[in-house]
Amino acid sequence: MCMKKILAWWNRQPAVPVPPPASDNPPDMSNYPYPLPVHVPLTVLPHPENTINAATDDREATLEAALVQWHIPEVWHPWWKSIPTELVVDYQYPASWQDADGNPLTMQDQVIKFHQHWDTPGVCIHEMGHVSWEFLTSQEKQQFANLHDFYKDKDPYLKLLYSINTYGLTNPNEAHSEWLRYIGIEYMPVEVRKFYPRMV
Repeated sequence: MCMKKILAWWNRQPAVPVPPPASDNPPDMSNYPYPLPVHVPLTVLPHPENTINAATDDREATLEAALVQWHIPEVWHPWWKSIPTELVVDYQYPASWQDADGNPLTMQDQVIKFHQHWDTPGVCIHEMGHVSWEFLTSQEKQQFANLHDFYKDKDPYLKLLYSINTYGLTNPNEAHSEWLRYIGIEYMPVEVRKFYPRMV
């Protein structure tokens, strides 16, 4: 090997790292007006599943934890705390949003029922997502559904979620609550956040 080649090899520049594909970057956070958590690696959901052992019979503490952990603005805390809730020992679901007679909820008769062993912040925020959903117009619900269909194969957090749990693919209403519950508003694309009334 000639001296020029030896010197060129010795003085070579280190390889420039290739940036990850755009789909692996977190969504744009520039317009998020609340304190942001530290970026979470894309191998972990920002809000992982709560274990059943995390359940408590202290409904106020569970709701407070949901409001704080999901960065719900304090201006909305009193409103959320005003919604009647009920703990049920033998209940067929972890939780549901029903009226006092077990029928689908109307805004005039609000109560969220929780199975006593699933009264966790994650289950709580999921049901709160259903409440928020009812403040959307039919047109807004369709707009959200369109955005969800667009992002479900592109957003890295949604892709991770649906590689673990596909319940959010059931319908747009469940997608709305699951996106909130496991990913949180702070990791949603900016244009999606407005579809969470009383949470932003």
